[in-house]
Amino acid sequence: MLILAGASLCARGAGVHTETFSGGRMGWTNVGSWVTAGTNNALRGQFGSQTFPVPETGSFVATNASSGGAFTGDYGAAGIQLIGFEFMAQDVLPSSALIRWHGASASYFRSFLSYVTETGVWYRLAVTLSDKDAGGWVGGTEEAFQAGLTNVQWVEISITRSGTAAQRYYMDEVFVDGLPEGTRIRFGEATWSPLRTNVAYAVEAAADPKGPWAEAGSFSATNRAQEWRDEGATNEERRVYRLNFRESQ
Repeated sequence: MLILAGASLCARGAGVHTETFSGGRMGWTNVGSWVTAGTNNALRGQFGSQTFPVPETGSFVATNASSGGAFTGDYGAAGIQLIGFEFMAQDVLPSSALIRWHGASASYFRSFLSYVTETGVWYRLAVTLSDKDAGGWVGGTEEAFQAGLTNVQWVEISITRSGTAAQRYYMDEVFVDGLPEGTRIRFGEATWSPLRTNVAYAVEAAADPKGPWAEAGSFSATNRAQEWRDEGATNEERRVYRLNFRESQ
């Protein structure tokens, strides 16, 4: 899987949150060779034009002074299992695009470059934090991964320029959230929560948790909690369900 609004600069610790940047930079900082600004309810990073190609990288960074500290602290205690954001390359596709988080003693990163295929298009990205391999995170061991999530120091989205032309990159709707779970499951009916609104989900069904799994239906979330019914289920049939979504939409 590559699938609420405090603004104080006083760190409150990790918590489910969506940062819309409606109040500007919201304490997010920048590192590297670009110039950043809050504009049109988003963050923009801009590299200037070059006469000769020189590698440059810039990062949007959230510390405990950003977004009220929602992106730092103990993710496990806060029920955070998912991290994501929206991204657009305005002029030129980057040569590298990473999301990275830093624990007390190690850091982990994940490339999202392959999902950004066109300029001028917003991409919605989400990556699971449930375990290292499921999210495709690169770094240390699974044990160190889980330990790091109990004390996240900062989060960054890092972009490396491509070519010599001036280039702009935008980030918005950065979030940390829980993974959806099904409740009130009976006779093919389930309520799923928490969901990300305007995200498409696929429901898979199986007779046994070990599989095999097959898609039983899909829906686009309009609320944080949403009911779904398996029209193909019968009272005599035993079925288990799981929810799936694409890392990029």
